[in-house]
Amino acid sequence: MVTWGTSPEMVSDVNGRVPQADDDLIKDHEGYQKALDYMGLESGQSINSIVLDKVFIGSCTNSKLRI
Repeated sequence: MVTWGTSPEMVSDVNGRVPQADDDLIKDHEGYQKALDYMGLESGQSINSIVLDKVFIGSCTNSKLRI
C-alpha cells in the first residue's frame, strides 16, 4: 500500500489508481481535490505512473531511546 495524497486515508494498492472524484469512498471532496492539486496528480491516475522525486521511509514512535 502507498499513500497518494496528504492524509493516511488517501491510500491505494501499488498497482492501483488514484480514486475517481465520484468514488463513493471519497468523503471529503474538497480535501480530495486539494490533495490532487498539491501532489500534482489526476483523478484515476495509475499509481505506477507517478514519478518519484523524493521518498520518505520512516516510522513514528512515542517512546524515548535511553542510552
